[in-house]
Amino acid sequence: MNKRHKFYYIENGVYVITEEERPDYTPTNIKWDIFNDNVRLAVGYVRWSDEKQNKGHSLAIQEREIILRAKVEGYQVVVMFIEAATSGLHVPVGKRVKINEMKEFVFSNKNANTLIFYDETRVTRAIEDFYFEFIIPVKEEKLDFIYFSRAGKWDPNDPISQMNLNLGNRESTMKSYNISEYQNSAIVSENPFRPGSSYPYGYSRKNKDDDLIPDENAGIVKLIFFLYSFGYSDKKIAELLELSKIPSPLGYDNWSDTTIRYILTNHWYLGELAWFSRTSRNDSKKKPLDDFSRRWGRELDVLQKEFKKVIYNWKKVCIKETQELKASIENIRYKKSLVNPTIENYGFILEAIETQLKIKEKEKSLFEVCLEKVEILLKDHITLELIDRFKQDIHSYSNVEKRSIILLTINNIVYDFKGEYLAQISYRLTPYVDIESFLESTSNKVS
Repeated sequence: MNKRHKFYYIENGVYVITEEERPDYTPTNIKWDIFNDNVRLAVGYVRWSDEKQNKGHSLAIQEREIILRAKVEGYQVVVMFIEAATSGLHVPVGKRVKINEMKEFVFSNKNANTLIFYDETRVTRAIEDFYFEFIIPVKEEKLDFIYFSRAGKWDPNDPISQMNLNLGNRESTMKSYNISEYQNSAIVSENPFRPGSSYPYGYSRKNKDDDLIPDENAGIVKLIFFLYSFGYSDKKIAELLELSKIPSPLGYDNWSDTTIRYILTNHWYLGELAWFSRTSRNDSKKKPLDDFSRRWGRELDVLQKEFKKVIYNWKKVCIKETQELKASIENIRYKKSLVNPTIENYGFILEAIETQLKIKEKEKSLFEVCLEKVEILLKDHITLELIDRFKQDIHSYSNVEKRSIILLTINNIVYDFKGEYLAQISYRLTPYVDIESFLESTSNKVS
């Protein structure tokens, strides 16, 4: 139990403490100090594997059965620990966040002498990990610790319990094997296809060439990326979509930050085949987009070829502007020398000429500085160094560096959420934005 366990409810005469709100439960204030007072307390453990199980009310069903078992056995308080979207086969007990938080709570609370779960498959799909990672450590601290499933008292040494664990492990292993075999056969067949998966959100059908075609939800995907690009968090985006009454990919009213994160990291939306995208079987971290890195390098090769052409154009503009300003300054000075000191409003006229002269001299100075920068960029070793710096694998950049590149590179973006394209982007020539910005703001002669 941690600071997030801040919601207190009364259900079927049992006090229930949770980390997240339960709209269907009855809120209450608990009348004991569960750490210091003598109270019959149990911990409840719920695990569901994926979002479909959660939306299929797996959480509600498991939690309800745990509360009913607690009532039958005479427990006054149940502290719930929910392991969300976690595989019981591929994620061992020792690596699960909530089950380890629950273990620490059991060690720290003298009243926590009981664990209640739905059935064996909820605590593990393996065989030995729950025994070695939870049962043995807890037994060393609390000899009288007991377990209940929805069916009644659960004994890890009972042959029936051990048989159920073995059956659950075999079922999960065979299911995983069959899926893998089917997927591999689909990929290496004469007519390979993307097997066993629904279309990514925003796509709903294929054309005759087997290409995915955006559907009516494509604009929602664009909106999610749009909001994220302006700094909105996954959680905030989910809240905004809920407030807008936009159904989730599964058709429900509520969005989770996990769903938003999945969409934002889905390779499909970057034009990549989202297959074998995980780092490993046990590590869901995405592999780097090698093809994207190659495209990044190709774009920079094009930039390098066009680079000198653009820079020479800038040099030409700077020289021309400097010469014209120099001539204009000389002309103003000549006019100043012709002004008769005896004429009416001489002081006012002189001040106006001086002001005009200062403005022109400042403009000339700015173009001279810009010309110096351009001359430096025309030195080959400087150019190559800058280009090579941007040619490195973009995935090695930090998020701050990536955002900086984007902010420097893009001049403006026009989004069309209902149209065929995500955005129309007007690019700048990075990393020379200061020169480009100056020339655009001071001269209409830059193409």
